[in-house]
Amino acid sequence: MNAFWQDQAARTDEIARLTRALAAAQAEIERLRDLFRIDGEQHAERIRQLTAAHELRINKYADALAASRAEVERLRHAAALALDEMCNTVAPRNSFTDAVDALDAALSPKEKP
Repeated sequence: MNAFWQDQAARTDEIARLTRALAAAQAEIERLRDLFRIDGEQHAERIRQLTAAHELRINKYADALAASRAEVERLRHAAALALDEMCNTVAPRNSFTDAVDALDAALSPKEKP
């Protein structure tokens, strides 16, 4: 084989080698893109899970806070009712002292002169 055809064969072999290397590099790029996409999807799913868990926790605390506020309001209302009842059941001071005086008189009768 003369030098020209040997040079052509070497160039053809080099082109074939470069073509295989290019195909391998393109396959590696696609593989890395897929890995990057999968990693991004997994990351997004983890963020969705964390957000959902956080939202559940916030809703639990909000419900507990609402229940506590309702309980405080119920206790305030009960205390107001108890105060009103106490104010309405305690006899005025004059009636009380009159009752004590009457009881005192009944327990220790005065002698008649």
